[in-house]
Parts: sequence; structure tokens; C-alpha cells
Amino acid sequence: MVDFKFQRDPFSFSFASTRTGEMLIDTAEQTFVYQKKFVQIDMKIPSGHIYGFGEREANFELGPGAWTMWSQDAKAEFDSGYGGKQLAGMHPFCLIKSNSSDEFFGIFFRSSNAQSPIIQYADNQHILSYITTGGNLDINFFFRGSAKDVIAEYQQFIGLPKLPPFWAMGWHVAGDGWGSLQKVKDVVTSYKENNVPLESVWLDGNYMQDFSVFSVNSEFADLKDFTNELHQNDMKIVVQLYGGLANEPD
Repeated sequence: MVDFKFQRDPFSFSFASTRTGEMLIDTAEQTFVYQKKFVQIDMKIPSGHIYGFGEREANFELGPGAWTMWSQDAKAEFDSGYGGKQLAGMHPFCLIKSNSSDEFFGIFFRSSNAQSPIIQYADNQHILSYITTGGNLDINFFFRGSAKDVIAEYQQFIGLPKLPPFWAMGWHVAGDGWGSLQKVKDVVTSYKENNVPLESVWLDGNYMQDFSVFSVNSEFADLKDFTNELHQNDMKIVVQLYGGLANEPD
């Protein structure tokens, strides 16, 4: 499938197609920095036909630019298709088309830190520059031929989706800033009065005391009783937890 080569000093590696001889990935004479809080790996790739680096909703094929990825829910920006912006989640996988055939290959950059792949065209070469702020880094390459085959191999690697519980397929109601438990109760009552089936209620972090994990503020003091009431009526409740913990002063 591919011919893998690497050099120790200076360090570099490459992958070439054994069928066409085309160079797919080559890091020779490219920037390669590996530090505690900064990693940059530049790779020459065969074409500018690159797809992926979600979560996005603009152009399917990515153009030149910095395609920054960082998992966040707050202030998610609209992806305009020119890099630098993303939606709430991230998916650091890309699919790259060969230049001499209809074959594809995939790259999966797994890191715990913020990432910013940069696509550029310089000196008649397409360069994919992978930059991250450190973290646990794991780079995986997938060479199988067609786009469908590459994606299938990637899915087998990360694991196939799990079958969701039946209740998760029903109607859920959520609100960004309920304010009080009474407002949640009023919404649930409205569904019942209008004979609209409701499967689950979602609470954002507003129920927490100063957004402290595993806390409930005074406006949601009766949350436990409300939860039991929902369960008695065959409904569920989902509460969001924020993993960020505030630094306490000394």
C-alpha cells in the first residue's frame, strides 16, 4: 500500500504510494519542532484537496488558512469558511486526495490541547502544518484507497457509534439560562397541557451555585423533588456539569 521511510538526523519521515510512486506525506526539509508547550510538524502533501477538521458548517473542502480547533461551548463562532473560527466541538481528522489518482488517505491528530492546522501553498508545494500547544500527542495515518475505505478504517480505529437508549430518541427541551426551577416547571406543564410528548428536560449550568461542580443554588433548591416527579411521569432530566474549577485564593 505505502512505502514508509524515516531519517534519524535530521529527523524526518515520508509515505509514498507503492502503486503510483506518488509521495503522499514528506517532512524532509520542513519545520519540525517538538517542545513542552509547542509542537509544529510541517508536511508536504500531494494536493490542496483537504476535507475535515470539524466541527464546521461552511465549505466542505478546506482552503488555505489556519483551521483552529478547541473544544468549547461558550461563544462558539460561525465558521465562515476562511479558517480561524469553529463551532462548539472539534474533530481533528482530515481526508486528503491524491494528485495523480482518485485515491485518498487520512490523518488523525489526537491531542489534549488546542490545535491549529494550517494549510498553505508555497514554492509550488502544498504544505499542511500541524501546530498544537503540547499535550498528549498521537498521530495516525490511514491508507486504504477510496475515501469510503479510509473513513471506514478510521471509524474502526476510534470505535463505532453506540446504540443510544430508546428515550434519547424522543423530544427533549433545553434552555440557556432558565433562571429558576419554576420556569422549568412552567415549560413542562405547558407541554402537558398541549398534549405534546416530552421525554427529557436539560438543565444548563444555571442551577449551580456560582458554577461550582455538584452544587445547587437557591433558585433550584427543590431540584431533587422535581427530578423524582419527572421520573414518576416516565421522563428524564439531564444536568450539565462544567469541568472547569476555579482557583481558590491562598
